[in-house]
Amino acid sequence: MGKDLDTNALFYRLGSNDKYVRTTIDPHVSYQSPLGHRFTLNARYLNVWRQGNGIDINASSNSLEFQPQYQYKYRGLLVITAGLPFTYGFSVSNLYSGRRQNFTAAAFAQAEVNYKIISWTGGVRYEAIGVDTFREFSRPVFRTGINIRAANATFIRASWGQGYRIPSIGERFIAEEFTQGIYVVPNDTLKTETGWSLELGLKQGFQVKQWKAYLDGALFWQEYKNFVQYEIGFYENRYRDGTKIFPTAPDMIIGLRAANLENARVVGYEITMASQGKIGEVGLQILAGYTYTYPVNPNDTTSITADNIGRPQNFLRKFFELNYRRPTPVEVNQLLMFRVRHLFRADVELTYWKMYLGGTLFYGSFPEQIPPLFSAAASIIFNDPLALERYREKRKNGDFVADLRIGITVNKNFKLGFLVRNISNHFYQLRPGRTEPHRNFTVQLRYSF
Repeated sequence: MGKDLDTNALFYRLGSNDKYVRTTIDPHVSYQSPLGHRFTLNARYLNVWRQGNGIDINASSNSLEFQPQYQYKYRGLLVITAGLPFTYGFSVSNLYSGRRQNFTAAAFAQAEVNYKIISWTGGVRYEAIGVDTFREFSRPVFRTGINIRAANATFIRASWGQGYRIPSIGERFIAEEFTQGIYVVPNDTLKTETGWSLELGLKQGFQVKQWKAYLDGALFWQEYKNFVQYEIGFYENRYRDGTKIFPTAPDMIIGLRAANLENARVVGYEITMASQGKIGEVGLQILAGYTYTYPVNPNDTTSITADNIGRPQNFLRKFFELNYRRPTPVEVNQLLMFRVRHLFRADVELTYWKMYLGGTLFYGSFPEQIPPLFSAAASIIFNDPLALERYREKRKNGDFVADLRIGITVNKNFKLGFLVRNISNHFYQLRPGRTEPHRNFTVQLRYSF
């Protein structure tokens, strides 16, 4: 029988009898003086141990974390925070060879100022980090933000911050056959991902008699260099030192592999509305929001020069145009892979006496950019060359999912609730190959004292 990506996606497979033991130790100490000085030290040891099955080795992951921090508060005007966090981890696994280790050592300082209608935050962080033989030093990052109360119920905010991320142990070293003929391919040449993000926002409150509401809008802009994303393709079956990754596999293999893009840009906006009030004796609360994202590779070379989104005028034009129309094949090639560009969520709750009834509606668009070799991989897995195309055609308009909840407050200490998530039992995947939760039921009993 042919398999596909929806109706036949939930076949039973042989389960795992793996046994895990998790150990956590969390010592901490804190001291605060009457003059506004506070010293804290939080530490943690975490071990996750997995028993091998006779073929695989025992796997063990260990991490040590120390978080010393100093904070000074001056009245309600100034807060200064500084710290010297350090983490160290080492692990062995059946998914990669040898003993791997990682560490992070940092120093940071931050100041918060609150004066009349202005709140300002600024800070710097300096880190030294490493994964196995990969090391990264002398990388200070800065961030700052400001919030201004322009009127009684009007708030303007802006923030900017830098960041970076080194490749994980999994991205660099995991080597595993995902399914017959398709591999998870390690990449020990990955570079550090760096970037910055900017957000501008405006929040406006309203009140009409018993009704209160606010409208919040934000524009965000993120730039990345050496952006890491997984790609499906044909890869040479060798590490950079020439040794073979999968000894029994051919010299060229098809698989999933983390890779660096030269640059990536994610720009979008978010609009949120919240309201609460009463209609007679019935209380009503509404929370709704929409997020639009335009995630692209600004150095895309597949498009013609006149259409290149590396040019600011082309990028801004397409940012607005693709909010209300589907991208062309050339524009699809410029998008980052597997990104959902439209998200909508609304939550409504009615209250009467001691009871409440609420519902949530969620919508996510289908990602337009799916690599061609993903279809080839799907055809191998499902033994059907058109599996992905049929699924894409059925889901091209996105997916709606609804939840429902009902409950009662018995008294000031005891609450009883019942929730149904994905009430229509709708099968959907925001990312192909990753099934979202099916219909499930939850009974809540809450007792507070």
